[in-house]
Amino acid sequence: MKVICEGHEIEHLLWKIHYKRIEEFRTHFISAGKNNINPDRTKRIRSTFRSFLSEATGFYHDLILKIRSTYVLPFGYFSEGSDSSAVSGDLTRYKGLYGDADYASREYAAASVYYKEAALLCPSNGNPHHQLAILASYSGDEVTAIYRYFRSLAVDNPFSAARENLILAFDKFHTQNHEVYGQLPVISDLQILLSSGPHEELNFGVEAAENALSVVKLVAILIFTVHNANKCADNQSFAEIVQRRVVLQNAFTTAFEFVGYLLKRCVELHDIASSIYLPAILAFIEWLACHPDFVACSEMDEEQAGARSFFWN
Repeated sequence: MKVICEGHEIEHLLWKIHYKRIEEFRTHFISAGKNNINPDRTKRIRSTFRSFLSEATGFYHDLILKIRSTYVLPFGYFSEGSDSSAVSGDLTRYKGLYGDADYASREYAAASVYYKEAALLCPSNGNPHHQLAILASYSGDEVTAIYRYFRSLAVDNPFSAARENLILAFDKFHTQNHEVYGQLPVISDLQILLSSGPHEELNFGVEAAENALSVVKLVAILIFTVHNANKCADNQSFAEIVQRRVVLQNAFTTAFEFVGYLLKRCVELHDIASSIYLPAILAFIEWLACHPDFVACSEMDEEQAGARSFFWN
């Protein structure tokens, strides 16, 4: 059954049919909502659109259940390598976007579950991470959005739109922080966030776990940056090779310096073992342990050498 579906691209064709209708609804919705000229028509379109999305979600859910039941397939078999979970996530996300505002957060949470399932079932596909980045941007969580865009690109089948969206997210993140911290250097910004003294301040979220995860995401972004900069593409010109080396030098410098400041902050604390920075530090060290060639790098400029020395000492 899986071979038949893949051979005829049934799943892709089904989604094209649904997506065409979705685009029609979105066009009508935007047109009706301009200047709020006809609020009653907007409400009718919203209601009809939401009903369609619910029916489409039910269709996909029932389809998967019927195939599993008919062919006695284990859970996850049909979805593996397919877009079923991601499609369900998209449909649910649209319900949040164009449905009742009171239920938007619930729909986004459900969509997140679908996307994460899709990422687990097909880790080589960058699309689920890209959609998770979009969800994060809805709530203004730019760090998570950037992290997910990186994840979307750092796979065997990257999602092409993630690169442009990543650039936009970086620009937005930079603008927001520039408005908050003004012309302060990056290191000054970091020291403000890390705070000082024997006790930690939760500047990356409300709860300790949320803070720890945010710092892990930041370190993961730096790791992905090094990973991507270290890739050697075929048929590169001399100028491109030189540029890549500069990017790699900067990536290494930033990574070692950033984690070095995390280590420095941990040393100041009374309770290092429960520090919100410790998981990120351990992740970075484990990454280095898996890449001894990065640890014993022979080609480094003075700035990178200083950052490495700061980290190790």
